[in-house]
Amino acid sequence: MSRTEAILAGCRERFRPILMTASTTVVGLMPLAIGTSGIFGLRYFPMARTVMGGLIASTVLTLIVLPTLYTLIDDVASWLRRIWLASAPPQAHRSAEDPAYGD
Repeated sequence: MSRTEAILAGCRERFRPILMTASTTVVGLMPLAIGTSGIFGLRYFPMARTVMGGLIASTVLTLIVLPTLYTLIDDVASWLRRIWLASAPPQAHRSAEDPAYGD
């Protein structure tokens, strides 16, 4: 399987579980994020809003940014590998009878 096919298959496989986990948590925190009530004078809506924002951001990062980064890093690595191999001096063929063979 090619790199692009593998990345797309991985994204398709993980899309639903990641989306379901993040969405149920965000929907579950919605009443706490909208309300202004608290327990013993402590307000919990800032924490709920922070957790919701973190889940939404991590979902976008996991499903869009990370596969793109993997692709870019692999492209740069293969480009550097081609440059490295092209700049290597040609190897002279040595035979077993050469005095310097095996040094």
